[in-house]
Amino acid sequence: MRGCVLAALIVVPFGRGSIAWFSSIAFLAIVILWRIGGCLRCSCPSCRSTRVNKSSFAALRLHTSLAIAVCSCRIFATLAPHPRVQ
Repeated sequence: MRGCVLAALIVVPFGRGSIAWFSSIAFLAIVILWRIGGCLRCSCPSCRSTRVNKSSFAALRLHTSLAIAVCSCRIFATLAPHPRVQ
């Protein structure tokens, strides 16, 4: 609920073009948190002993990439100008 209100507070005063900036900032936050997670994984001794099956890791990477691609297409489809129907 708070995310929707925050997005509305940014989109309403600044217009639809601000959605691209908002999503860019969100993507930057994802990258930063991913890097922090990588650093924490290296320093956690109990995490190092856990082995991950390579096939399940590949499937997870495929699903994540597909989800990001679908979300990106939906974002840019809403920003594209639509022809007017008369």
